[in-house]
Amino acid sequence: MSKSKEKSPKKQTKAKKASKSESSSKAVAKSIDKQEEKFAKPRPVTAPPHAVIMSRRLGKTRAGRGFSVAEVAGAGLDVVGARRLGLLVDTKRGSKHNGNINALKKWLEG
Repeated sequence: MSKSKEKSPKKQTKAKKASKSESSSKAVAKSIDKQEEKFAKPRPVTAPPHAVIMSRRLGKTRAGRGFSVAEVAGAGLDVVGARRLGLLVDTKRGSKHNGNINALKKWLEG
């Protein structure tokens, strides 16, 4: 009979440990939700605009891979915030076109 008494407290402690880990994971999830609410901006309804760049060979405009970091900053966003909104950001580009900045600002307004 003493063996069965010894096993029952061990089972209870395991159950307590499991409940503590569940509560800590819920707390972490709540803190992540609060952080996301801080940075959440209302996402515009329309599709994001495409970046327009000058072709090196032909001198004509063409669609780019994404907006440069300077263009994103000119529109009042950071790279992480722009990517959360669904914008493509090309970190390799160094150019800054006013047309792209204006397109981003217009898209963010409405």
